[in-house]
Amino acid sequence: MEHEPSRRSFIAVVGAAAAATALAPAKTTAAPDQLGPAYRTAGELLPALTGRQVSSRELVDSAIARIEALDRKINAVVVRDFDRARAAADAPDATPARGERRPLLGLPMTVKEAFNVAGLPTTWGHLKFKDWRPDADALAVQRL
Repeated sequence: MEHEPSRRSFIAVVGAAAAATALAPAKTTAAPDQLGPAYRTAGELLPALTGRQVSSRELVDSAIARIEALDRKINAVVVRDFDRARAAADAPDATPARGERRPLLGLPMTVKEAFNVAGLPTTWGHLKFKDWRPDADALAVQRL
């Protein structure tokens, strides 16, 4: 006896297959080192920073190059502050020599535009806030 799948069971199977595909590790033919630092995990980059195998400035430049190469199509980084990012990356490279260490020190990251970053627009997606620029960073941004 053949069983016709219900619409619900069909959608469940298709959804499970899509989720499995999305969650499966990406297959690449290149080794992680060949892909460059922009494609390495924070867990891989932090020991490299601590061990002085890579500088924070190198990581920032790599992240900026990736954003410039790929973001035109996806528009994920709507507010760019590359000059300040490069300047900020120089300080962590000097701090290990002084013995200062914080968990994410030197690791580049992006901040969603909905969080206040001093001097940059924070609109929360509302046109009426397009010209508003906070004077101080949000607490989460300060801690990062």
